[in-house]
Amino acid sequence: MNANPYALKIAHIGPGIGLCLLDLQQFLTKRLGNLPPSLQLDNYDIDASSSPSSTWLPANISIKQISLIDSEVPASLHDYYDVIHLSNLAAHIKDNSPDQLVKNVMSMLSTCHSPLSSFLSSANGLPCPTEPGGWMQWHEPDTANRCIVKNNLSLPSPRLEALLRLVSELETHRPGPRGWINSLPDILARYGLEVPVGDHRYRMSDVYTTVETDRFLLEMEDFARVLDGEREGGGEDLRGSVKAAAEECACNGLGVRTDMVVAVARKEGGER
Repeated sequence: MNANPYALKIAHIGPGIGLCLLDLQQFLTKRLGNLPPSLQLDNYDIDASSSPSSTWLPANISIKQISLIDSEVPASLHDYYDVIHLSNLAAHIKDNSPDQLVKNVMSMLSTCHSPLSSFLSSANGLPCPTEPGGWMQWHEPDTANRCIVKNNLSLPSPRLEALLRLVSELETHRPGPRGWINSLPDILARYGLEVPVGDHRYRMSDVYTTVETDRFLLEMEDFARVLDGEREGGGEDLRGSVKAAAEECACNGLGVRTDMVVAVARKEGGER
């Protein structure tokens, strides 16, 4: 076990230009006060070109460009992280299989007793894990069950409906459908991760419709960049439809709701 009980290492895998880790640091600061310099927060993204300069980030937060979806994880990251959070990766998963990513996450998770217990016990009585082994949380939007939300059912939504049709068509014709999302807890369990029993589907309240709609539109812009990488100009139609739908949503009180599939799992470990 690490001699420093606060030498916690947390990684986020997915887009977000470090916002997820900045929010986490803010949460921990409110709970614990001044954070120790040994707290390490790393963001891994396939494309970090839109990320802020490292000089604008806290010293303990880093953003790194690396693909953990279709290549093996570097040996320097094996058995390294106490907690790994993953989100919004479906657009990058090919052949309906996140297997390589799951293997990489498993190799990155620590097998030791985690300093997480010390953090949580200090954070106003939050529950403390006592078993050795790192933890992961993965949440993905269930894209097969998107629906339009309206302040008034009589409101027209032709541009937003056109966007959802286009996205459905694009996703259908990609090499890998996204049926694996609903099976995410089972996939993690199949690789030997301990998955707590419970409801893994979450429906967002309509209160969060604006936030969820903004997230969906940003995800579609990311999807357009993926299509550009596969074929020159491949994302132009999608990009134009996203812009039109965004204008319609802003003017007419429309939005998109997407259920979330959330899986929490622990890698079984032992003392080293």
